[in-house]
Amino acid sequence: MDRDVRQILAEVVTESYGVIHPISVYYSQHTNSIMAGMGHNNDMNVFKKTVTVGVG
Repeated sequence: MDRDVRQILAEVVTESYGVIHPISVYYSQHTNSIMAGMGHNNDMNVFKKTVTVGVG
């Protein structure tokens, strides 16, 4: 896991994004997304990394 992925995990794997009692976290380089499985309700949250390109 590289520095960018660790930074993304630190930002999104929080209660404010609906991540409560995660029992598993998976990062897919293919889809550039993070999937977190919740233990309290069997839900799965998927977070997709987006790239912003400036115009100018």
